[in-house]
Amino acid sequence: MKRTSDKPVTRQQIKALQAIFAKQGMSDDDRHDYISWLTGGRTNSTKGLTFDEATKIISMHAQGEKARQYEEARKLVGIIYKLSFEISFLNKDYKGCNTPEDYEMNKAKINAFCRNRTRFRKNINEMNLEELHGVRKQFEKLARKENESIE
Repeated sequence: MKRTSDKPVTRQQIKALQAIFAKQGMSDDDRHDYISWLTGGRTNSTKGLTFDEATKIISMHAQGEKARQYEEARKLVGIIYKLSFEISFLNKDYKGCNTPEDYEMNKAKINAFCRNRTRFRKNINEMNLEELHGVRKQFEKLARKENESIE
């Protein structure tokens, strides 16, 4: 039985690695240096990687991408929460959260709005990045209309 540490990189892994390196904007020299560093100088080519080495690079990239998306989602939720203070039927003129109960009440208002008045029909914490961007645009439009009606 062949161990995976001896198994060569697959064609699918090479394609995935090439996509990762291209997305990161790595030049050929940078890519070769990175692979050489990772393999301790054994190879500098994606084709020379083992199955395990390629899997390691792909999973490291996936973890980094997941962390980046999580952080972006957190920022978007914060922006949406701040925008809610400019919308009269949500939190306008509310001076902030003094207690944990106030914070939870504001979250509940935003979730109710998202479930009933957005095209996604789900709580804000269940949305993906694309959906959060859509909700942000909707909140920005509502806040803009609110501010225009005051002037």
